[in-house]
Amino acid sequence: MKILENAKKNKIVAGIHNLKAEYAQKMIKKGFQFVTVGSDQRFMSSGAKNELNYFKKNTSKDNKGY
Repeated sequence: MKILENAKKNKIVAGIHNLKAEYAQKMIKKGFQFVTVGSDQRFMSSGAKNELNYFKKNTSKDNKGY
């Protein structure tokens, strides 16, 4: 909050990195003007996990594909 306070005093855009959208929304309400949500690594891992789960749910055990 000290960074936000000093940024406002000096007319500088205040930014903060956030892991979740809910927390980013709280920071926007506090006055941050630039927020990020998540990371490339996290989004890539999540996408890969979703694709693997699809195959686990939709592939029969008789399937011999590799």
